[in-house]
Amino acid sequence: MYYLKINVQENQTELRQPLYSTIKKIILYLFFFKSFFLFGQNTTYNKCDSIFDIAKTNYKKAKDLFISLDTKYVVEPIKKIYFLRFSFDNKDYVFLKEQIKILIEKNGFSIQQVNTNNCNFYSILASGELSEWYKKTFKSYYPIWLKKILAKWRL
Repeated sequence: MYYLKINVQENQTELRQPLYSTIKKIILYLFFFKSFFLFGQNTTYNKCDSIFDIAKTNYKKAKDLFISLDTKYVVEPIKKIYFLRFSFDNKDYVFLKEQIKILIEKNGFSIQQVNTNNCNFYSILASGELSEWYKKTFKSYYPIWLKKILAKWRL
């Protein structure tokens, strides 16, 4: 009789173990897929890439799409900086200046970020025709961003 009890208990644990590991795997898979689909890549990445392709041939249409994307979603500053390259190439200095002001005020944009991204208008902002405007704009808008950041970090 004692032998049967041990055998029964072993069979129960053997039955419980595969069930437990199966439930554990299912929960793990559900967690993985949930996090994959909910926290996947931002939708603006894919849309920005297609807008960049359009900007190579039709800047006006790409600019309209980019503005609508920026109002509907939040476009990351690095993507805005990349799009400004097309604005510079098409000599749309009004849009370029407007976006640089916004980038300085809201994101603390500096000229070094243009240089690290290999954008071709770095030299124009640093020492070319827009350099005086950039220096003046940076001096007036960067302190606004700095005050906001310091206010967030005060305890």
